Amino acid sequence: MSFTFLFVSLCLIWKAFGHSVTYSPFGTFTKDPPFHKHWMLLPQSPSRVGTKFHLYTRRSGTDDQILDSLRPATIHASTFNSAKKTVFISHGFTGGIDSPMNKPMKDALLSREDVNVVVVAWYNGSHVAYSQAAANCRLVGAQIAHLIEALHNEVGLAYSYVHIIGYSLGAHVAGYAGRALRKRGHPIARITGLDAAAPLFEHEDDEVRLDKTDAEFVDGIHTSTQKVAIATGIGMIKEVGNIDFYVNGGSRQPGCLDFNDGLQKMLSCSHTRSYELFTESINARERFKGYSCPSYKEFLDGDCTSCPSTGCPAFGYESIKHNGIATGKFYLKTSNDSPYLVDHYKVTFKTGSAPFGDLLAGVIKIKLTGTNATSKEITFNRRTMVKGGLQSFVAGARNIGEPSRVEVSHADLIQKWNLRKIAIQKFGSNIVFYSCANVWLNSKSNRFTLQKSTEMEVSEC
Repeated sequence: MSFTFLFVSLCLIWKAFGHSVTYSPFGTFTKDPPFHKHWMLLPQSPSRVGTKFHLYTRRSGTDDQILDSLRPATIHASTFNSAKKTVFISHGFTGGIDSPMNKPMKDALLSREDVNVVVVAWYNGSHVAYSQAAANCRLVGAQIAHLIEALHNEVGLAYSYVHIIGYSLGAHVAGYAGRALRKRGHPIARITGLDAAAPLFEHEDDEVRLDKTDAEFVDGIHTSTQKVAIATGIGMIKEVGNIDFYVNGGSRQPGCLDFNDGLQKMLSCSHTRSYELFTESINARERFKGYSCPSYKEFLDGDCTSCPSTGCPAFGYESIKHNGIATGKFYLKTSNDSPYLVDHYKVTFKTGSAPFGDLLAGVIKIKLTGTNATSKEITFNRRTMVKGGLQSFVAGARNIGEPSRVEVSHADLIQKWNLRKIAIQKFGSNIVFYSCANVWLNSKSNRFTLQKSTEMEVSEC
């Protein structure tokens, strides 16, 4: 037997046993690079995945209408309006039409503006082994692309009117859809990746995962990048967009450490926070910002409190207004529970020079009172407060108004801290609210009245 005959035979056997599948009219899916690794599977058939497109508009009310790219009559019979923006929403692993993200996000979008909202439900394709669900994303993305082309051809939808929002595996679904259309010369306006799934995607080629080239503008929100043991986090660390927001550093979200909720809910809490935050941003009265900084540590140290002349990008739905203006990583803090979005303050403590006045391992807590309200208790990350030194932290508080008072305590039950001065400055402001404390502070809360001045005037107390 010749080597050539053996090689051809092996190639034919490999193809017969799953090197590629064709699902007309959605395309052919192969295991050619970069989809060649042994854990990468081929997508299941459209009948097995069972993708449905549920249309909601202001005209349709609470009822949905099914769109089918293979049956153009469903498009013409619906309330779809090609003159309006169209937003697709895709769930992730083990999701479906009843996924908890769908209704709140759909309602928020329709409340904000008169748009077409299409909820993509691929329940059967997501309720399988994770590796298979990851592979099925390729098919669902191709199905979305096919429907968008049908909407363009049948009723004139402009590709520049299309925004796809994908959560977890759904973020990669959105990437596949956008990439397919871009390769055919029809790039869509926007993709939003809500904590794009990391397992099987984090270290892969751009063609395998959501990437900033998949739409004219791609924004990513990262909320659960913390590694579990030696594995990747649930959400991706790698940037996926033109603008990427790393909320509370992107690793783990505040309020997500309640063991009473059970292990599964506790692990998913930070992941699901991504769509909760984005939904809140859609109709937020105030536009909260992300801040560019070399690292999250430097952000927490208060080293990145201002915006360039072009401004900082608004977090969430409004971030597209900074398309072409801002790029890269942006950080912000949130509260433990809804409403999550907060104003940011730089809080600086000066430790006195008295002997043994250091706070070696203290966890500092504060409450800010302003003209409108008092904040919840804010806990800062553990840090040594060195005698005679200045240490800054970042605090988040919502709608407190102009700061007038601050309560300070620390968690060390034995050690006393020689606190000399406190200064509080809202990000982007040149006004400082300060108090010359000059006290020995123990674990009990101490209240200080703040004075208003400029930074130059409070350099010393």
